[in-house]
Amino acid sequence: MKINKKAAIISLIAIIIVVIVCLIIGVYVYINKRDYEIEKIDKWNYFIYVKDGKMGVINNSGDIIINPEYKYIKIPNPTKDVFICTKEDNQILVINENKQQIFYEYEEVEPFELKELAIDIPYEKTVLKYKKDNKYGIINYEGKKITNAIYNSISNLPYKEGELLVQKDGKYGVINILGNKVIDVIYDEINIDNYYEEEILYKNSGYIVGTKEGDNIKYGYINNNKQKVLDTEYDSIKRIIDIKNVDDIYLICEKDNKFGVNKNNQTLINIEYSNIEFDNLNKLFITQKDNKYGVINFEGNVIVSNLYDSVDIEGMYIYAQKNNEEFIFDNNGKNIEDSEYTSKYQIDNTEYKITINKNNKYGVINNKDEVIIPNIYNYIGYLTNNYFVVSTENGKNGIVNDKGEIILETKYDTIQKLDNCDLIEVNIIDTNTVSLYNKNIEKILQMNNATIKEYSEYVKIYSKDELKYINFNGEEKSSKEILPDNNLYIDVKNGKWGFIDKQGNVIVDYLYDEVTEFNQYGFAGIKKDEKWGSIDKTGKIIIEPKYKINISSNEIDFIGQYYRIIYGYKKFYYTNNVNE
Repeated sequence: MKINKKAAIISLIAIIIVVIVCLIIGVYVYINKRDYEIEKIDKWNYFIYVKDGKMGVINNSGDIIINPEYKYIKIPNPTKDVFICTKEDNQILVINENKQQIFYEYEEVEPFELKELAIDIPYEKTVLKYKKDNKYGIINYEGKKITNAIYNSISNLPYKEGELLVQKDGKYGVINILGNKVIDVIYDEINIDNYYEEEILYKNSGYIVGTKEGDNIKYGYINNNKQKVLDTEYDSIKRIIDIKNVDDIYLICEKDNKFGVNKNNQTLINIEYSNIEFDNLNKLFITQKDNKYGVINFEGNVIVSNLYDSVDIEGMYIYAQKNNEEFIFDNNGKNIEDSEYTSKYQIDNTEYKITINKNNKYGVINNKDEVIIPNIYNYIGYLTNNYFVVSTENGKNGIVNDKGEIILETKYDTIQKLDNCDLIEVNIIDTNTVSLYNKNIEKILQMNNATIKEYSEYVKIYSKDELKYINFNGEEKSSKEILPDNNLYIDVKNGKWGFIDKQGNVIVDYLYDEVTEFNQYGFAGIKKDEKWGSIDKTGKIIIEPKYKINISSNEIDFIGQYYRIIYGYKKFYYTNNVNE
């Protein structure tokens, strides 16, 4: 059979074209579905510098980059030399490290402020807003366009870093910092559901969207995967954010003044109640219907019928009243005829329950309801492992284990577990004594007039005359073991502070009343005669103590000769103003 070479070539070309088109489409789909990432910044290159009420910029070596001559300066990303400077006449310039104006081809360039988030950098760190022909778009920090200027307005989507609320022709939608569409521009209102996780904040929040119907707005729901879960037909929608599972979305929905609950696009509780409240401790819903109250469990089953004049949940007990008669149920809806306890609280991730009896005394039982600590204390709180803090009538605190044995006598003013580790801080106020215990309630150290400061991997405890470092395993370590990358280390002698090197040689003499650790930029504070100065990582004095800084030494920080002023939660600048 004779092969038609021309036809074969044409077929081959067609196949190649189809493959190329498919690849292009695949790449396009991938890019447009690609999720954004929030930039993590561990080390800043630039800081706001304030002198005599004017703003400038310094770098992390303490060099002046922009002279303090502006009314206001914003540094949206402190790793990049993009400084948005406002002059006295309110003219805005974008300037780089070389003091050159950049992005001048745009009418305006502004950062996106994250006003709702209490974070170190209150701006979108990847994109900026620009204006052209009275419309807005976004660019990156190199000035490259990510979107054309097609929107009537762009702002950050409240609480949700990485996403932007856009408006076009009177309607709202959402795009992300890659410029990709998240929600179509078809809604009259868009809010997030406020679902929060410690590490990624509000990134996995869903969206409550609204459309106008006459004078009212009807709401629907879109989940964090951008899938529509509920149409816009509800008067209100509220997510139960106490349930920390991104895949389980419980929504309390209101329609025609009635409430119900939707779970993952399925009706859990019918919309027939005049009110619904959620008890997170027991995962129960308190319902109101025809002015009577009841309880529904997490699976949507009625465990206490709507027959009662009131319902309150205290710990693991449900208290219901009807015709002035009180009924008590457990959190499974089982009637309790006579209980010695008025409240019972399950301690998360343990076998323990804290109980309160009719005399308002606290005790502890296990999951078999066996008493392990009798109800003789004015208060009990779970501490760690099998240990509890107990308080007596005189307000003093001690530690008891789960056998009821007293581990520390009730003679201390405060006992608390440190935030990031299993170390226990114990205080006696009258004698200014601070003790530190490990997770087995073994004393590590005791110090008078001491201050404890937690770091990411260790605890520092110090007084005028002593300094100790403790790792999170409760072991005392030398400064060289705790801070192996440092050149110099704090040391104290005869009530005065200085710095030594790795070999123990004195590099900065014992002249100071107080000093700070070196920060990641290589600067430490030194205090003498109630005034602060700074040194660099070699021990060289940058500036002799001359600043009166009326803040805790834990907040003292220097970049070169400039000291930090904190003026709000996670808000600060550096200055060298001298306050005598």
